[in-house]
Amino acid sequence: MFCSRGAQCSKIKWLADWMAYSILAVACMGCGTKTYEDRLEFTTTYFDFIDRLNQNLSPQFVKDGVTMRVPKQFSEIPAPARRPKSTEEDETPQVDPRQPTFAEMELPGMTAAWKANLTTVDASGATSSETGYLYLLTNYEYWQTFKTKDEIGDPLKFHEDVMNEMIDALQVVIDEKSRGTATDRVNKWFHETVPEPKDEKFAPRKEFTTITLVPEETPEDDLRREYRVYLFQNGDMRMVLVYALPRNVSAGEELENRILLSLQTVELSTEKPAAKRAPAKPNPNGTPAASSEAPAATPPSASPF
Repeated sequence: MFCSRGAQCSKIKWLADWMAYSILAVACMGCGTKTYEDRLEFTTTYFDFIDRLNQNLSPQFVKDGVTMRVPKQFSEIPAPARRPKSTEEDETPQVDPRQPTFAEMELPGMTAAWKANLTTVDASGATSSETGYLYLLTNYEYWQTFKTKDEIGDPLKFHEDVMNEMIDALQVVIDEKSRGTATDRVNKWFHETVPEPKDEKFAPRKEFTTITLVPEETPEDDLRREYRVYLFQNGDMRMVLVYALPRNVSAGEELENRILLSLQTVELSTEKPAAKRAPAKPNPNGTPAASSEAPAATPPSASPF
């Protein structure tokens, strides 16, 4: 039966609409498949990332506004037991077992310390086991004692205090004119950025100011060490990581990779602790008591801190 021209046009339009719908449906199915594949790939790489952390780092450590995971071979050194505060002026100062015993220095802001038995390799290829240390230093206690009779120092100059103590004790001369590289930062400043591009989806980007201090003189225990220092800040809070390591640590320790992974996990709260002070009393002459406000944060300068 011969169809009219109007009927033919109607059929052609219907066929065109059906084909367009079919193409759109197939395209949408393709979009759904692509989305599923992207999500599957993200999930797979995320769990690979978590597995790498678990294989190389210890469980999460949290204290004084710091959250981090340290390289797996390090175990925490217990802090000294708190003792009641005495009024006796001649009381023997409490010894902190976390402080270095192999160098004449007292690291300020001691928050936690760890140690590890590390395999080292000498020039002949012979191996031995030596102890390495990790120190976490913060300005948390600086803020707690700020503008009290027990004040330690300016919380905003904490990084300077740490570096001055270490440089004086180790008798190191820093080359201020040169800048270090990823492979050469001995007595030179360098900016370490983590994470690697492949992990940026899972860990926030952060930058550490770092330097490796290497003393020229051999210490009393005859073990040559290097001190890898990582400075970090968030708001008015400051922290420092110091790795005191024997030279020539075996590659089998995977310490280079583990330190970078550990830095990825670092989180530093911006919340300052309240100062431990007695209620303010009015001065005898009736003038207001001195302000206990914290110093204003200073803008960044040319200093490496």
